[in-house]
Amino acid sequence: MERTFRLSHLLLLTAALAAANGGAEHNLSSGGLLWSPPTEESDLPPATDESDSDGGFSSLDGMLQWAISHSDPEKLKESAEAQQRFSPRELEKRSLEIKEIMEKIKMPSDAELMKISIRDLNNMSTSLEDRRRALQELLELVESLDNANGRCM
Repeated sequence: MERTFRLSHLLLLTAALAAANGGAEHNLSSGGLLWSPPTEESDLPPATDESDSDGGFSSLDGMLQWAISHSDPEKLKESAEAQQRFSPRELEKRSLEIKEIMEKIKMPSDAELMKISIRDLNNMSTSLEDRRRALQELLELVESLDNANGRCM
């Protein structure tokens, strides 16, 4: 749904820009779409370095080493000792609390989102606008799968 929210904002922004740019020379004669001129290679932003995509860490071990080296050893020792004082029952309780929090913040998978969209499409009591939105979301999810399959071949 957040993706749909962002897409609707982008669509509104595009429509507002097209309306404000009313007589632009790049408009189609039908007045429908706004075309942008081709971009020169020199106008493109510089390519990002591969190492930037992982946050600067080559592995989780590297991230752990960085975190340890930038931590206060005394605080780490106190925290470790505090954890060792917990009883097995308290540890189990904390583990369950963490699992509940993880479930609450977990994003649904693409497959789950597809199931929700299909359920909305099959629900006859859903408004036409909601069904269109569900169809658009399903289309986006399928396109991403199709694009991923094309890259693997």
